[in-house]
Amino acid sequence: MSRPRGSGRTVSAERAAAEGPDRLLRRRRQLLRRGIRVRDVSRVRDRPPLVGATLEIPVRFAECDPYGVVWHGHYVLYLEEVRDRLTARFGFTPARALALGYRVPVTRLEIRYRAPARPDGLIRATARLRPPDAARFIVDYELRGESGELLASAETEQVVVNANDELLLTLPAALKKLAAEIIAFQDSRPSL
Repeated sequence: MSRPRGSGRTVSAERAAAEGPDRLLRRRRQLLRRGIRVRDVSRVRDRPPLVGATLEIPVRFAECDPYGVVWHGHYVLYLEEVRDRLTARFGFTPARALALGYRVPVTRLEIRYRAPARPDGLIRATARLRPPDAARFIVDYELRGESGELLASAETEQVVVNANDELLLTLPAALKKLAAEIIAFQDSRPSL
């Protein structure tokens, strides 16, 4: 006899999912007081903000899910906006890449959610390009709330392909110059 397909979650997990984020934080503190170790993510909130191109994004009600927090998929849009701000500052847009005969698709995306963003708040999104070691761009991101708390950190990897969809192994001179300009800009910015 086969078992009916269900959610696979236990009753306690269902109860935890129904609880609001504030109640979960209270529960975490109770466990810590009783000596039960839980993964400590609060220390990442204390690290200094990332220095790079920054964009302030208002949290719109339409971007929130039924739990009253920003739906996780919208974070990708925020990352795209701040990355575009960073590269557009140096005249490099998707249209410009195509005009030069290149495409720069995202091949990897990783987001670590730390705290929820809520409606009517403000997200400060920051992007910082790492020095390229091949024909790829790796960008680090931070999304912070109005009071500076870390909401999410992320990383994207983009490769460079030519007009024939061939993956390039070395960075073309025009893109190498662009990367050098962006990195010089980032390094000249004072730490916040």
